[in-house]
Amino acid sequence: MIALLIVSALQDPAGVANDALLRHSSERHIVNIRQLTFGGQNAEAYWNADGTKIIYQTTQPEWPDEQIMVMNADGSGKTLVSSGEGRCTCGYFLPNGEIVYSTTDWKDPRPAPKPDMSKGYVWRVNPLFGIFRGKEDGERRRKLLGNGKHYYAETTVAPNGKFMTFTSTRDGDLEIYRSDLFGRNIERLTDNEGYDGGPFVSWDSQKIVFRRDLIESEKEREDYRALLKEHLVRPSKLEIWIMDANGKNQRQVTKLGAASFAPFLHPNNKQIIFSSNVGDPKGREFDLYMIDVDGTSLQRITFTPKFDGFPMFTRDGKRLIWAGNRNAKVRGETNIFVADWVENAPEPPAPPAPGGTRRVRVGLIPDYADQGPGLLLSGVGEGSPAEKGGLKAGDRIIEWGDKKIASIEDIQYIFETAEPGQAVQVTVVRDGNEVILTVTPEHPTGRNVEAPLWLAKHLLGFASWLS
Repeated sequence: MIALLIVSALQDPAGVANDALLRHSSERHIVNIRQLTFGGQNAEAYWNADGTKIIYQTTQPEWPDEQIMVMNADGSGKTLVSSGEGRCTCGYFLPNGEIVYSTTDWKDPRPAPKPDMSKGYVWRVNPLFGIFRGKEDGERRRKLLGNGKHYYAETTVAPNGKFMTFTSTRDGDLEIYRSDLFGRNIERLTDNEGYDGGPFVSWDSQKIVFRRDLIESEKEREDYRALLKEHLVRPSKLEIWIMDANGKNQRQVTKLGAASFAPFLHPNNKQIIFSSNVGDPKGREFDLYMIDVDGTSLQRITFTPKFDGFPMFTRDGKRLIWAGNRNAKVRGETNIFVADWVENAPEPPAPPAPGGTRRVRVGLIPDYADQGPGLLLSGVGEGSPAEKGGLKAGDRIIEWGDKKIASIEDIQYIFETAEPGQAVQVTVVRDGNEVILTVTPEHPTGRNVEAPLWLAKHLLGFASWLS
């Protein structure tokens, strides 16, 4: 029987951190931030159907490894629902209030072995994980899937109650599957060598978003196969994809060349929020980003140092939950945060450029990991002059007016010389061809999504959640 434990030691302490302390001044879409956990490692927090409960995984001194807990939406009533043994991951609510999660305790009650980091940054895909279902309090648990030989985890459930999705190596590779809520009638949804995983079902149960590792060379293929034999993967390059709930119409959304993961569809089914280290050449800073399902209008959501990930909207789209390092009291501490979501965010004032020169709204989102030549765009601001002028993610700016753009260092030239309302010819390299576009900068009253050089250098100096 699963032990039921109300953990008073994990209740919110006096003096709960408030929004003024938790929110970065550039974060326009998230307001009224509340911190729900304090201390340890807390992540993968997901709403139930009506937004009144949260299931999450945690590492605390009381237990040898990660466990699954449930709490109320305000952070009260924290309850252990797993056994307190083995390693657990990927908890999720069923529409009827029951829960599903993966655990190794049925095979081995000890902590899971750590991956061999001499191979670089790798994740362990533990074959001892089995998928279990039980009541909200953890009672009456039963195993749905798992044989001790293949990885079974990353489970999410369709809100209509008709199916669940999960990731498994049951056919020899990491692929995404769906089944009914008892682990029967299994269907394979993906067929791509590489890591297909992290599926999340949309609130209307019609779409699935996921991450995919695209193998691009024989060397990468050999590395992937060798690691998988040891139940390891190297998550250095993951892109966000979307497909229908039956696996059809699979389509790549991001092309960032970074580690992008934990996607979740906004309830409008037009935008995907996800976590990525695209802004950090060292790959250590993860922030939340949002992108349209057609791969356009990339915008950054969070700006605090280190890590922000595992975002999920409530069904009505009014609240966002995620895990992050903000307000950490010790190095590496990860907690769970909830915020009210602002759909049409107010415009922040445009900061002055160095030397007091005028700022304009352009809407460029540079790829800070790129080494040139030119200025590679990872996206453009939604409704910005850049988007209106035809610029898009993947374009490499090589000329701005009569100025040759050699590298990201030249971005400041754009900010210092651009005049509101004055059209300028912009030459970009797109799909190997030079394209000339016309961009008309605006007064800085629209969204200030471009990140100037001072911000780029600030980003590169951030510490690492992953180190």
